[in-house]
Amino acid sequence: MTILEGDFLANAATVPAADAVVMDRVICCYPEYRPLLEEALKRGQRLFAYSYPRDRWYVRLVVALENLWRAATGNAFRAVVHSTTAMEELVHAHGFHRTSRTGTLAWRVDVYLRGTT
Repeated sequence: MTILEGDFLANAATVPAADAVVMDRVICCYPEYRPLLEEALKRGQRLFAYSYPRDRWYVRLVVALENLWRAATGNAFRAVVHSTTAMEELVHAHGFHRTSRTGTLAWRVDVYLRGTT
């Protein structure tokens, strides 16, 4: 197993394909989910799994309040809640099919396999 730390998009060209790609609480760190998922999905040979904040009004409210706090304290980081439907469509377009979905009130975890139905 190889664990890579860093900005995946900045280093994507040097990251080889892998049997499994797992992204834990990464999507919410990028204002644009599409380029991040595109690069990750290109490298996932068999399994792709990721966690992300649920696209619900109460999650959006909490994230907005957290972002206000960050702005008030001079922290440049902003979290983002992306459309679950749009992300799922992109994952399916790369030949993956969901095999598992679990989570909490705020977070969701999806696991996909390539080429299975």
